[in-house]
Amino acid sequence: MLIARGLRNEPIEIWGDGSAIRDFVYIDDVIDALELATRDRSKYRIFNIGRGEGHSLRDLVEKIQKLLGRKLNIVRRDARESDVAVSIVSNVRAKEVLGWAPKISLDQGLEMTIAWWRAQTR
Repeated sequence: MLIARGLRNEPIEIWGDGSAIRDFVYIDDVIDALELATRDRSKYRIFNIGRGEGHSLRDLVEKIQKLLGRKLNIVRRDARESDVAVSIVSNVRAKEVLGWAPKISLDQGLEMTIAWWRAQTR
């Protein structure tokens, strides 16, 4: 939604100072993992699907602004006690059992997502 709202120049709420770290993974990589998981017959069929690397929301906003060539309409809100400061998953089991690894970098994924959203508004 951040990109969609950014393309429409709508306000984007950021809770806290933007230092929260998240593990962003491109949707096509997630679909690949899900397809592999449907064929898995191992005993424990639970997998973390992510890149295994973290980026702050601040970093994400900066990357999107650079790709769009303009500032986003960011509205800052107070941090919430329930917000997790860092969320990065280990995808080791998915790599070992499924043979899965993400193929699309964060930058590539952002570029492709922006292109997709732009195509939807034509």
